[in-house]
Amino acid sequence: MTRPIHPLQATQRIRDDYARYLRTIYFFREEDLRRQFWEALDSPNFLVRGPILEAAPPFYHGRSIAELIDAGVLHRDFRQLCSDALPLDRPLYLHQDQAIEKVAAQERNVVVATGTGSGKTEAFLIPIFDHLLRQRETGLLRQPGVRALLLYPMNALANDQLKRLRRLLGHFPDITFGRYTGETPTEQKKAEDQFRQQFPSDRILPNEKISREKMWESPPHILITNYAMLEYLLLRPKDSEFFDGDTGQFWRFIALDEAHIYDGASGIEIAMLLRRLKDRVVGSEPGRLRCIATSATLGRGREDFPAVARFASEIFGEPFEWQEADPKRQDVVEGTRERMAELDAPWGKGSGRLYGALADAVAQEQAVSQLSAVAVAASAPPETVQKAERAAATAEDTHDAVNRFLHSLLKGDARLHALRETLDTPRALTDLATNPYLDASTEEVVHLVELAVRARSKPDDVSLLPARYHVFARALEGAFVCLNSSHPAHADEGKPRFFLTRHETCPHCSAWVFEMATCPRCGTAYIVGRVMQERKEKGASVEVLRQPGTRSESLDDGASYFVLSDQVLQPDEDEAVVSGAAGDALPETLHTEQLEPTVVCLGCGALAPAGEVRPSCQCQPTTKVVSLQGVLRGDSDQQRGKGRAAARNGLNYCVGCGARSPSGIVFRFLTGQDAPVSVLSTTFYQLLPPDRDDRVALLPGQGRKLLIFADSRQDAAFFAPYLERTYRQVLRRRLIIKALAEDPDGSAGRLRQNDLATRVLAEAEAATMFEPKQSFDERKNRVARWLAQEFVALDYRIGLEGLGLLHFRLVQPPRWEPPPALLESPWNLSRSEAWELLVVLLNTLRQQGAVTYPRHVDPRDQAFAPRNVELFMQEYVGEGPGVLGWRPKRGSNRRVDFLSRLLQRRTGMSSDRTRKAAEEALPGIWRFLTTEGAPLRPYLVTEQRPKAGVVHRLDYSFWEWIPAIEANLPVYRCNRCHNVSYINLDGVCPANGCDGTLERVDAQQGAWADNHYRHLYTTLEPIPISAEEHTAQWTPQEAGRVQDRFIRGEINVLSCSTTFELGVDVGDLQAVLMRNVPPTTANYIQRAGRAGRRTDSVALVLTYAQRRSHDLSHFNRPERLVSGRILPPTVTVSNEKIVRRHVHSVLLAAFLRWAKDVHSREFHGPGSVSDRVGYFFAPEDGGPSGPDLLRQYIAGRPEKVQQAMKRVVPSDLHQTLDIENWSWLSLLTSSEEDGILDKSVLEVSNDLKLYAQLESEAVDDKRYRLAEHYQNVARTVRSRELLGFLGSRNVLPAYGFPTAVVELRTSHIPSEPAASRVELQRDLRVAIAEYAPGGEVVAAKRIWTSGGLYRMPGHDLPAFHYGICPECGRFHRSGVDLEGRCTVCGANMLGRMRRSGEYIIPEFGFVAGRDVRVTGEGRPQRLYSSRIYFSDYEPVPGESVPAPEPVHELSSDVVRLDRRYSRYGKLAMVNSGVLNCGFRICDWCGWAEPAEPLAIGRRAKRTSAHTNPRTGKDCTGPLKTYHLGHEFITDVLELRFAGPLAQPDDSLWPSTLYALLEGASETLGIPRDDLDGTLYPYQAGLAPAIVLFDNVPGGAGHVNRIAKALPAIVRSALERVADCECGPETSCYECLRNFYNQWCHDQLRRGLARYFLAAVAQQTAY
Repeated sequence: MTRPIHPLQATQRIRDDYARYLRTIYFFREEDLRRQFWEALDSPNFLVRGPILEAAPPFYHGRSIAELIDAGVLHRDFRQLCSDALPLDRPLYLHQDQAIEKVAAQERNVVVATGTGSGKTEAFLIPIFDHLLRQRETGLLRQPGVRALLLYPMNALANDQLKRLRRLLGHFPDITFGRYTGETPTEQKKAEDQFRQQFPSDRILPNEKISREKMWESPPHILITNYAMLEYLLLRPKDSEFFDGDTGQFWRFIALDEAHIYDGASGIEIAMLLRRLKDRVVGSEPGRLRCIATSATLGRGREDFPAVARFASEIFGEPFEWQEADPKRQDVVEGTRERMAELDAPWGKGSGRLYGALADAVAQEQAVSQLSAVAVAASAPPETVQKAERAAATAEDTHDAVNRFLHSLLKGDARLHALRETLDTPRALTDLATNPYLDASTEEVVHLVELAVRARSKPDDVSLLPARYHVFARALEGAFVCLNSSHPAHADEGKPRFFLTRHETCPHCSAWVFEMATCPRCGTAYIVGRVMQERKEKGASVEVLRQPGTRSESLDDGASYFVLSDQVLQPDEDEAVVSGAAGDALPETLHTEQLEPTVVCLGCGALAPAGEVRPSCQCQPTTKVVSLQGVLRGDSDQQRGKGRAAARNGLNYCVGCGARSPSGIVFRFLTGQDAPVSVLSTTFYQLLPPDRDDRVALLPGQGRKLLIFADSRQDAAFFAPYLERTYRQVLRRRLIIKALAEDPDGSAGRLRQNDLATRVLAEAEAATMFEPKQSFDERKNRVARWLAQEFVALDYRIGLEGLGLLHFRLVQPPRWEPPPALLESPWNLSRSEAWELLVVLLNTLRQQGAVTYPRHVDPRDQAFAPRNVELFMQEYVGEGPGVLGWRPKRGSNRRVDFLSRLLQRRTGMSSDRTRKAAEEALPGIWRFLTTEGAPLRPYLVTEQRPKAGVVHRLDYSFWEWIPAIEANLPVYRCNRCHNVSYINLDGVCPANGCDGTLERVDAQQGAWADNHYRHLYTTLEPIPISAEEHTAQWTPQEAGRVQDRFIRGEINVLSCSTTFELGVDVGDLQAVLMRNVPPTTANYIQRAGRAGRRTDSVALVLTYAQRRSHDLSHFNRPERLVSGRILPPTVTVSNEKIVRRHVHSVLLAAFLRWAKDVHSREFHGPGSVSDRVGYFFAPEDGGPSGPDLLRQYIAGRPEKVQQAMKRVVPSDLHQTLDIENWSWLSLLTSSEEDGILDKSVLEVSNDLKLYAQLESEAVDDKRYRLAEHYQNVARTVRSRELLGFLGSRNVLPAYGFPTAVVELRTSHIPSEPAASRVELQRDLRVAIAEYAPGGEVVAAKRIWTSGGLYRMPGHDLPAFHYGICPECGRFHRSGVDLEGRCTVCGANMLGRMRRSGEYIIPEFGFVAGRDVRVTGEGRPQRLYSSRIYFSDYEPVPGESVPAPEPVHELSSDVVRLDRRYSRYGKLAMVNSGVLNCGFRICDWCGWAEPAEPLAIGRRAKRTSAHTNPRTGKDCTGPLKTYHLGHEFITDVLELRFAGPLAQPDDSLWPSTLYALLEGASETLGIPRDDLDGTLYPYQAGLAPAIVLFDNVPGGAGHVNRIAKALPAIVRSALERVADCECGPETSCYECLRNFYNQWCHDQLRRGLARYFLAAVAQQTAY
């Protein structure tokens, strides 16, 4: 029986699984802490919220195409065009009907603003088809030429539309169509080859133009493209056929899909582009073109339609109207939903029994006759049931019959009518049960929705209640504890002292609150924080412990750790060897961690050595202090001197159990980005029902599909393999247990590893775990690797053995006798106890990996990471790496530790005596094991190793695999650390250093209920998974292949960035998971709208709120997001900089055509040398250059160009640009040769002259290779693409030719097949961090490491000197060495705390290193970050920087506000590398690496042998240290506060800055990522200015809107910080914190911002 997802049960399972996971990974030994943590997790609505039910009642139907033909709206020949893809008699939606009539009959422009899946495409295609059919009747259609342009924002949407037109027009060859994008081949033959490769089962249609050649010869009637390509088409003479002459005279339609994305700067760009297009094809004549915009997310409904009409008018430059009282002047078409009155007259209210019984029957796939009986038995009216039976009788199959039956029965159900009326806005499902109008229990509502979603009168119709459930889960942002446990509020009143929301002081007792961390292996609790110096009133300073920022989860941690216990273990030598700290360097690296007794004041967090009574703070003497133990690390004398270990990688050693890991072993309660989402994805995926279509039975998941969204392409790329790996690991373990349990020999405990391999292989094949192409040997070897991973306990605590599910039993040799010493004093063991002791000791080696492996299983494989090394054993740690010592050379090991604790438990001897006895016993046991002829000698495999000599490994074949539950084995668990053991010697826990006692637990009882992994291993349904990424990192061809495989179900989990957000076809889809809250409500609606299309069950959308204010704010009020109320986008074509670039395009397009027609100079013929820089600026054929001809062309001031300017440029900018007198031209080119085009001419000509000179000199010196080199360099300069070059110099619009996009090149790596399938490109602002040398990037399930900068031959990158004042933070930049003092405060910028250097702008991009590896468990770290600084105002000829102006409505006696807006703010970003050390870069080949700190007095090496990342050959080029930078000009708003309250303060101003940014985003609906801000110190002694800026080069007008709405924004900011779960003395992700402001998390204080903003807003209520 297949049942749809039950929303309440699904939400509860998501909540249970997520909480179980958190309880598992964050483990406390202390019962009280564990209890309070669990109680905090179980707080209502803390972890998971929902489900929220969103219902979209069916759209009201209008006329069919046949009826529109009969009404004369559509041409009579439309009947010939109709097919199954566009049915003639199927009713259209009313909004489609209305839009078609407005466009086709009334000749109006329209905006179709309806929801996702509402048929918006047909609303503009049908009028276009109608127009073409009318031309066909007159014979005009036989003439080639574009009639309609379909404009899309991205290629994926254009490709989808192309597929749709193939279906619609495949049988109608009279209408031609073609897609012209960057993916369209020029030559017809290449296009045909590409088509057959991509669509091997499809034929090439005669009416589809698939190559550029064919479109130039005969332009199609319908042209599909994107806006960037349209810019090229308008410029290039070769593409004039689309716009000019006989083939350019038929333009009639422009359809702009997904119009909502054109906001701000992008909207201005598109508006100018469309104005130029209209001018080109119809001379800007009003009314000649029909303009149609579509979007699912334009505004909040009719109240916003006037604004939507204004938006469309501004975008198209054509009239759009909205007159509320005049339907004929309403050019915004909305989707009209059916209402209760439009259903059948109610026959009564259905009962809960009816809904439940019908839902059960439908799930059991019962026939209609059985459904009828069920309905009658549940008191449904017999006549209504009979009517439903008759409706079902018209169906073609059983499934359709059930749907028709339900439709006929339920459309008269008054309770369904009431539900649809109630769901006019989304509602929490549990709230519906309290609605008296509905009068139904929650379970009844669930069943009713389940049935109504299936109820439809025809297969292609929409159901009675298309519905979607929304669930939200949240991240943890830390755990915090009050140590004042004896205070009456805690001790007597039971108030909690453990918090999962950030507080700096306890809300119950006012004591200081500390952040916690824990070791997941043993549960030791740690206090974590930053030790800082704070000054007291009299000038002295005191050490204080402050909560770390969330940046401390990264490598650059700097946190100190404390424990409440004074216990410290000797270092475990085994752990040191395995973690790589041993080998040759063992004596230097294996150290004894120590504890430093410390006291901390609970009133202020001040610290003092334990010898002092209390810290020398200013708290009252009665303020309580508590004792802590600061963790010292013996490897650093410097850290000892400081008192505590500042762990840069987190704490990599646990003092409670001795566990260590170079990547950290003690973790804060900061849920990551991937593991929690993987947990949620696993639960979500398991909830999905299989597809009912038997044809998908062999596909992964039997038709289950999950679409996962991420805002970051790196998040999406990493998560696909991460989810696949973690899910398959759980599934593997599930299959191992299943194979053992279901096999008689397995459950009896008779199978060993090789025996089990064949059983697990059979289970894995039955679960379709393998790809069809994998051979039998490949499958067998993979299973062998799975079993080897389990045997060596890579992750013991979450493995089958560690969770009481699987026991590895060492086979006892026959006639075995124990070592006599173990039977004597002081051990006095029995024979069986001696055997168990030997097994425990050998297990310490097995679990570390000192074992043999099956053939074809290599322990060095990445699958065994992070312990993917070969390990051996000797009596002592060997000389070579990876050799464990049976006896410790230094410190201790697990064997000594266990023997010592066992003897102490048995005899009560002192720890010193038991340790000595343990050390004395080990040599004898070693001889017993290794002596030839000894009973256990065959269990060891011996070999010779370099350096180490004779080493041993345990032979894996001597262990039996026993399922603990089926074999009814006794299982023991430690009452202290919860470690599991199958051997119990006097209750001693085998975990290193644990003082707990083993207690027997039932393997099937509730002791395991809270372990997430055990729950999965015993309950997971063995459903396979196949995950892939879909991001902009694929080549277009590969992206198309991935999309098609997902639609077909060959890939069933797709982790995508924004590529699938818009209307891209993803086929049938029931579930969407968002791994973060999208930036805007529109984004959320688009993504959620992917689920529920063409399915017979309710869709479910799950969103994970990350640790940032945006996400957690929406988590707290999810209904606001689901309801989808969106401010309409705003565009005002007034940005002079953007308009000026389009003016240049008008001129250049006309000039290029003139040059071709008059001078036969085609400067941009695609595919030839004519589209290159060299041919334009410095032709070698003796003909005139482009600049020379351009001067000749503009000398005549061509009237056509000027008239076009006047038509294209908005009238209010005519005077600004001085169109009439051509003054705008001087900034492009002038007689003084100082225009931006003149500078480009000089740049190219100087480069070419230089290389010609160098080439000539080399020839004179007979250095012919060098001469050839300079010749190649000049050729590189010449071969740059012309329009892209002009775009990068601000001559042409930037959107069409990205000016700051650079590439991480991979094509030079021949050994990696994926290198040719990826395109790694980023905006330079992102690239200087993401692609920085040493940085790692995930794509195609591989990790690519940046190996250096791409060196453009013969081009050196200019360097700029910069400095950031360590005192006030002012950014300084210069082309020469900086002076040592800050220009604002006079501080020394070149001292010990310097943040200065030289930065270069890596405009040519980066080169990937040749070491490409498969992704692992750990996310590649972004080791470097870059911050944005306000540099200055860019000088503009003829303009002065505006003076600040007062904001009177926000000024008072205590605070005054001045504002200054400019479109010419210069921002700078610098990536200074690790610890501000920069990067060492080779001048010759571009190789680079992060520079490291140098000891005082040492200099960096000028040269160093390295490998050229592109060629792989050795290079000895000189190295120089640089930082990486980027600069851009954008709109800025400077806010200067003055007055008594506006004093310099390190916390107030960052807090106010981020409150204002959040308030502006909320108030004006501006995407938060489009806004940013920084602080700008401008005068010593005054508060810094707050600078808000458009996070878009060139500006988008956002901050100009903010400047005009400051009062409302201040109020919104105040509301944000007025009330939050965190304390006013701190902040959290729900108020001020986000991922990008981690640099100042410690400084953000919600209370300071609240107090200050209340004063600014002149409100006293706060």
